[in-house]
Amino acid sequence: MPALAIILTPEYADWEFAPIAALGKEFYGYNIQISSPNAEPVTSIAGLISTPLYKLENVKAENFDALVIIGGKIWESDNCPDMTPLILSFLSANKIVAGICGATLALARAGILNERQHTSNNANFIEDYVSKYSGSNLYIDTDKAVNDHNIISASGFSPHQFAAEIFRATGMVEADVVDYLRSLSAEFK
Repeated sequence: MPALAIILTPEYADWEFAPIAALGKEFYGYNIQISSPNAEPVTSIAGLISTPLYKLENVKAENFDALVIIGGKIWESDNCPDMTPLILSFLSANKIVAGICGATLALARAGILNERQHTSNNANFIEDYVSKYSGSNLYIDTDKAVNDHNIISASGFSPHQFAAEIFRATGMVEADVVDYLRSLSAEFK
């Protein structure tokens, strides 16, 4: 099954993390490795303390099918980790790189959103935080995840669409992706 390196940082967004990690592992058999800077405990926006077993610094593209960067408040600050070398190593290895919500800022800082269609929290969000961002003409205002040349981006309000696009991009058959998305709305029937 596909292997995902999921990155959590201080004040990560709980709701963006669970659909990929928990459902990916439990229901779809994905190999999930959760990492944080120095494998230090990180507290989510809601106050949940998580202690990843793996160091962000040890994540290598050759061991994974995708790098998944979870959003959170740190991406809007100067204290965020520099993800550029890791992002570029995954892309050089023809692997998937995914960022949701604030983590789209890490993608923009790496310069890769200047060349690909993408989305984020809103049209001005990236411009407000990343001075070298020049991809606003490629921004798509959507509640779906956007996948362009192995880069997946999504708004923080679209964690299930984000998960579905990662599942799709890592080889899940379309019928299972559709079932996953359909099952989410079952409680509203």
